[in-house]
Amino acid sequence: MKDIKKLKLPYFILGLSFILPLKVEGASLAFEKLYLGGGYKVTGRINENDLQFMPISQIYSAIQITVHETGRDFWNYQDNSRWCTSSKQESVKIINEILSKGVLATQHIGFADTGPYYTASVYCQIGNGAQQGGWSFSTLTPSPPNGIKCDTSVPLRVSFGNVALGSTNLTTTMPGTLRCDNNADISMSFMGYYDGAYIPVGDAKVKVAFDNGKSTYKLTAQKNVTTNFKVNFQAISTGTTTGYKSGSTVLVIEWQ
Repeated sequence: MKDIKKLKLPYFILGLSFILPLKVEGASLAFEKLYLGGGYKVTGRINENDLQFMPISQIYSAIQITVHETGRDFWNYQDNSRWCTSSKQESVKIINEILSKGVLATQHIGFADTGPYYTASVYCQIGNGAQQGGWSFSTLTPSPPNGIKCDTSVPLRVSFGNVALGSTNLTTTMPGTLRCDNNADISMSFMGYYDGAYIPVGDAKVKVAFDNGKSTYKLTAQKNVTTNFKVNFQAISTGTTTGYKSGSTVLVIEWQ
């Protein structure tokens, strides 16, 4: 940020940025139920933006993919023959190569599972022994076996740019798209926030709403037709301090 005295402006300048921890192209995992012996075949893909760093204590095998089934049961796939690296790009290639062939999660574990029904988690060690920790990714959207598959695309970042401290009526819009392989009823919401609530961006406040003016939205997607949607952000308050400010939230998209 430039020194305000050098600019000789009658107000301070700050940057407001709003970050959505989503994918440029949404990760897509599909489950096929295995009736002989139980478990699931998992296929799909992830990308670099999906991976989050994990400490050593939470890594249990070189590569592990878990299907969360009912809240009481989950199914594991484990592979200790290869490892990920410190590079997200290389690690994504390794994981996607495995997923492209179809992962058989057949190890049944039956105790309390906190993962949402019909979602999956991916874990991958960085190097042999996980001395450097590892990568993880968990889906948020349920994908029942042989159910509808939808792909999403949204920007990762929404920015208000440089704005004057104390400015009002600041708005910006995030476009997004959905495409499903069958007719689907879509529900969208922001995790942890409700109508009238504000998301903190530093000491600033930002209100989020879909085109209906609410923080929840429902629509119908037609088979193999790209559906567009928008999310509107309004800076209710810029706060009282200057400088770059950022915040984050999770956009949840569900379909049936």
